[in-house]
Amino acid sequence: MKNISKIARRLMLVFMAFVASSMMFLSSPAVAATSSVTLLTPDNFETEVVKSDKPVVVVLASIPTLEGYNTSLEKLKSDAENYFGDKYKVVVGKAEENADNYQLFVPSPLIYPPLSTIIGLKNGQRVTGAVFRPGNSTSAFEYVKGQLG
Repeated sequence: MKNISKIARRLMLVFMAFVASSMMFLSSPAVAATSSVTLLTPDNFETEVVKSDKPVVVVLASIPTLEGYNTSLEKLKSDAENYFGDKYKVVVGKAEENADNYQLFVPSPLIYPPLSTIIGLKNGQRVTGAVFRPGNSTSAFEYVKGQLG
């Protein structure tokens, strides 16, 4: 009888540890960010950026960088939409997934994690781009908005 209660107690502890760890994973900024934001990918670049009737602001950040600055793609998109308003279309994406797209390239060293970038495009053509810190993006937003006009 004592062995059965020990086994039951251990199983309960393992179950509680599993539930607690899964709750922490689900509340992480990276998981929350990918769940409700339409991400820019090589597959939807044409429809989201090139064929847009508005100037497009593309914000790319790597997941390790977002975690390091304790932010999310959703927050970056919200900040950019608040700054740029309705005149511009704002699209966000993971830097790792869009690294091969030459139109989104901002000259920078090849490091991991990739640097966060913001790119301004008009009529599908790149106008400007800058590197920024997700924790302090206002100066990069100002620069891109000034270049896009």
